[in-house]
Amino acid sequence: FDAIVQPILVYASEIWGYEHSDIIERTHIRFCKRVACLNKNVANFFALSECGRHHLKVTYMSRCVKYWTKLVTMSHTRYPRQCYLMLRRLDDSGRNTWATQVKRLLFQCGFGYAWIADTIGNVHLFMNMFTSRLRDMSQQALWTDINSSSKSLSYKHYKSVLTPETYLSMPLPFPLKRALSNFRCSSHSLMIEKGRYLNIEQGLRFCPFCQKSGIQTLENEIHFMLFCPLYDALRQRHFKTSWLLSPVCEQLFVNIMSDTRKDSIFALARFI
Repeated sequence: FDAIVQPILVYASEIWGYEHSDIIERTHIRFCKRVACLNKNVANFFALSECGRHHLKVTYMSRCVKYWTKLVTMSHTRYPRQCYLMLRRLDDSGRNTWATQVKRLLFQCGFGYAWIADTIGNVHLFMNMFTSRLRDMSQQALWTDINSSSKSLSYKHYKSVLTPETYLSMPLPFPLKRALSNFRCSSHSLMIEKGRYLNIEQGLRFCPFCQKSGIQTLENEIHFMLFCPLYDALRQRHFKTSWLLSPVCEQLFVNIMSDTRKDSIFALARFI
C-alpha cells in the first residue's frame, strides 16, 4: 500500500494537502479492513488500530508543509518564490489563498511562529518536529475514539500501543483470522452488540443461555470467553493449559487477548 497505492492517493498533495480529505482516508481504511478481514460495518478506528496505522493526513499534510519550507528557503529570483510572496500579500489583504490554508495548518499544529517569522532554520529538524506533531495528533484522535466509543468497552483494555497486531502477519487461515479480528473489534453476535440493533438498553443485554437458568448477566466478550457455561467444552478443548489453571477474572481475559505468542493466537482463534 505504501509503495504503490499511497503515492497515487497523495499525488500533488503539496498543493491540496493542507486539509483533511475524507475520500482518501476512506480508501485507506477500506484497505486496512481488507487486510484485517474485518466486516464493512466495523468502526473505522478499529481498522486503523488493528493495523497500527496513522491517518494518511500525516503524509499529505507533511508534504504540503515541506513544499512551503522549500518556498521559504528559495531564492527571491525564482518564480515560485515570487508567486508565494504574492500569495502572502493577498493573504495579508484578506484574500483566501493557498498561503492562507498553509498558515491555518501551521497554527493548528502549534507552528504559527514559523509563519510569523517566515523562516524555519534547519529544514530537516523542522519537518521532523512537524511530522511528529501530526502523528501525535492522529494517535490522540484515535485513542479518543477508542476510549469514548461504546463499541470498544473491552477493546481499550487490551489495545494500548499503536502497532500492527501479530495475527495479521501470521499464516492464519482466513476463517480463523476473520473470526478473531471481528471478535476483537466488536463485530459479533453477542447480545452486547446485537442488542444495539434490537434497541435493548446496554445494561439489559443478558445472555440468553444463562437466562434459562435464571441468571441475568451481561453477554459481553468477557462473559463469552470465560464465564458462560455453554462454552465449557470448547474451553477444555481449545484453551491452553495455563489459561485453564489461571484464576477466572477480567485480567485473564486481557492477558489472553493481548497474548502475541503464535500458539496462543491459534488457540484463541479456534475457540472463537
